[in-house]
Amino acid sequence: MFSKSKKAVFLDRDGTIIEDRGFLKSPSDVVFFPETFEALKILRKEGFLLFIVTNQAGIVRKIITEDDMKAVNRHILGELSANGIKIEEVFCCPHDDSGNCEFRKQSPFFLKKAADKHCLDLKNSYMIGNHPGDVKAGLNCGAKGIYILTGGGIKHRQEAEKTGVLILPDILAASEWIKICAEIEKIHRDGGLPEKIEKAARAIKGGGTVVMPTETVYGLGSDATNPGAVEKIFRIKRRPANDPLIVHVSDMKMLDGIVRGIPDKAMLLAERFWPGPLTLVLKKKPLIPDIVTAGLPTVAVRMPMHPIAVELIKKSNCPISAPSANLFSCLSPARYSDVAAEILDSADSAISGGNCLRGIESTIISFSDEDNPALLRAGSLAVEKIEALIGPISRRHSSGGSSEAPGMQRKHYSPGTPLFLIKSPSDVPDKKRRNSALICFGEPGGSEKRGFAQIRILSADCEFRSAASLLFSTLSELDRLGLDGIYAVPAEERGLGIAINDRLRRAAAK
Repeated sequence: MFSKSKKAVFLDRDGTIIEDRGFLKSPSDVVFFPETFEALKILRKEGFLLFIVTNQAGIVRKIITEDDMKAVNRHILGELSANGIKIEEVFCCPHDDSGNCEFRKQSPFFLKKAADKHCLDLKNSYMIGNHPGDVKAGLNCGAKGIYILTGGGIKHRQEAEKTGVLILPDILAASEWIKICAEIEKIHRDGGLPEKIEKAARAIKGGGTVVMPTETVYGLGSDATNPGAVEKIFRIKRRPANDPLIVHVSDMKMLDGIVRGIPDKAMLLAERFWPGPLTLVLKKKPLIPDIVTAGLPTVAVRMPMHPIAVELIKKSNCPISAPSANLFSCLSPARYSDVAAEILDSADSAISGGNCLRGIESTIISFSDEDNPALLRAGSLAVEKIEALIGPISRRHSSGGSSEAPGMQRKHYSPGTPLFLIKSPSDVPDKKRRNSALICFGEPGGSEKRGFAQIRILSADCEFRSAASLLFSTLSELDRLGLDGIYAVPAEERGLGIAINDRLRRAAAK
């Protein structure tokens, strides 16, 4: 008897890993989501076997042929293989929902078949899809379901919510969430995490502060409705009172309790990108005290994705104000080990959640002028994705007095070691290289990198996601080496490169 110890992720096809363009007749009709390759690489690296389970009713309806479907699937497998991603098997149901087909999702038939053939542990496996039938197929055989909002995901969201499954923006967010859960399991092997969250929630309820992980950076949290608790955050961080805090909520009901209505474009963004690294500035209700918002009539709100953060908010039964767990203007901690000892010593409780996958703070969009949304801070959700959904947005900068949102100071996110922005490594004289570090995006030439005491090459893949996830931790490591300086070549101004460059400019400001 073989032990069923292997774990798997079952993937819907259309609307999940490729765009839903109806029934596809030709490989030329296939368009992958930009996040697909990176997402599936994450899952493979975590040890999951990957399967595709797809309903293709176009065959029985004679819209496409079985040969069409096979050609499209071969193309998909070929493209994934070319990117280093192995799919164990593709399962396809050619029937529609007019009969009682035993193969068609929401039936778990193919998942069970794969489990028997590949010795899978379904309880530790996942089904990811953009239709309620997808996640029900997983739930119906004891697997975990994740519903995503690409394809027809938003259209069927209310139906999916009735199943109680986790709802996330896209395949990358789902993969990141699975990775986060795997890391949490490794860190908390003793099984004591629920009690640690309960202890932290008691601290929040009692007016205390908690160091908490999110998918962006570690935060220092308190009850956002308690002015005395929020004042502790400002005191511990040595944060000026004119710098507002971000309030974290666990669901839309909690959001409704603290804001005065949600503009249509803001709702579109919330429905598509929450939970995740997007902060919306909205008009606040009196429940949120002025100390949170620096006296402004608006409040910055986001719904985090990290399971520990979400559970802590729920257990605390209140929205949580949580700026980054750093001393004001210093580097944000993307790892628990980077949280300053002074912060940990001052907080009433702290929970480790591993490394923060996004690594830089959320993107902040203001709706203080409901008809003219504005970017206040570039962050770990690319601005291009936001504008693709709601159209062009303006850029706004702090103009003195109270900032409208965190992270708008000219000098911020700074290491103790002087940081300099350069166009090219060749701009740095040889004598200044001897005890200095170089940070760049892409491999520098031999002569360009020669003579630096330390070199860190941050990957430029896709939208600089991996580079963004490593930025603060890299700066923290270099900051501990006693160097004379850190020289950084900015990233290209695209995707998350925009947010990376924003952090570098503020870190280098005098």
